[in-house]
Formats: sequence, structure tokens, C-alpha cells
Amino acid sequence: MNRSDELLELGTFGVPHGVKGDIKFYALTDAPSERLNAPGAKFVQPQRGGILQRFTEARPVEVERSRPILNKGKEVWLVKLKGVDTPEAAEAYKSLCLMMPAQDRPALADDEEFYVQELIGMQVVMQQTGECVGTVVDLYDGTGTYDTLRVQLSDESDSNSEATTSNRTVLLPFAAEVVPVVDRQARSMEITPPAGWLDIATIQEKRKKNVRRRPAVKKPQKTVSVSE
Repeated sequence: MNRSDELLELGTFGVPHGVKGDIKFYALTDAPSERLNAPGAKFVQPQRGGILQRFTEARPVEVERSRPILNKGKEVWLVKLKGVDTPEAAEAYKSLCLMMPAQDRPALADDEEFYVQELIGMQVVMQQTGECVGTVVDLYDGTGTYDTLRVQLSDESDSNSEATTSNRTVLLPFAAEVVPVVDRQARSMEITPPAGWLDIATIQEKRKKNVRRRPAVKKPQKTVSVSE
């Protein structure tokens, strides 16, 4: 993916709010005020399951104003788009993502700083063997000196020997000793994990939403009378 055609997801629109075209907005960015109010191109498009995306079905929009409110104890933003002046018009943006060109992000301080959106989706490669073992799917704030990556492991398909996504995930410290190389252009990182790292993968099974288990009927316990 070329840096010039990447879009950064800022958040997702919810339901209309009020009668003047405001829309509830659930921000993903850690600086919503800066991103929403900054001049520059903005786009909307359907959700595609990735934070960095191409200009697929993207439509240009202009943010007229924005402000935070508290909704059920959580911060939610109200966003007014230019030309969207009624609840009916605002309804058309429900569940759409608000995007901005990734190249418009402020420059980072140095090469050791990374946007979270850059890391998610990167391939994870063993430095010693060159084997691709998985993909970064999440990042957790560090409680100590480093953050933690969640890596979804790949399986080898028996039929065509191509890597396929498994439901096994494993955590990896995002530290230079463990992740010595992060290649933004190649969208990959090289790792030197501790011995046995792959053996501690957890299997995450999704419960089928349309399947329910009926508990068995408990049989009444027999009572025993004791005669004197």
C-alpha cells in the first residue's frame, strides 16, 4: 500500500443528535479535537475492518463544527458536516467511518515513535529464519516500560502450503530487544522472541450467536427417612 493513497480512520458515526444535523461520533484517535478541527481533506466510507485503508468508495466531506459531550458517562463527539442540516440527512451517515489522509498526520519526533494504526496489520516475521508467523491485530498500553502487541498467528495450509489465518493469538512485548526492525514501507516487523514464545499461544473460540444450550433438568434429590 502506497503511503500516498492511505486513509486513516478517525472514528465512526452513530445516530443523529438534535434537529440541526449533528451526528454522534465515536472517536478512535487519541486527539479527536485536533483531528476533527484541523483543516484538510476528510472522507467518509463504509467500514472495511482496517484502520489504514485505501480510497475505496470514499466520499469527501467537510467538518463544519465538533464538540464533545458525555453520553452514559463516556465521551462522545457531536460532529456537524457541511450541507447536512436535518436529522434525515444525518441518518445517511450512520455507521460510516470518517477518514483523513494518513500523510496529513503530524510528523513524529523520531524513528522510534509509531502510530498505533501503522503497527496494526503489519506482518510479523522471525528475523533468524524469515518465516512470517502472523499479523499484529491489537496493541495494549504498557503498564511498565513497553507496550504489548497482540499477534494473530498463521497456519500452514496442507493443500497449497499458503499461510492462512488461525484463531490463535499471542502477546509480544513491543521493545527493541524483541522487535529490532519495524519496516513502515514493507508493512512488516522482524522479531526475536523468547524461546517457547509460539508455544504459549491462546486459542480464542467465538461462541455461535445462533446456538444456545438448554440446561438439563435437575432431578429432585431422594429423601431418606430414618425410623427410630
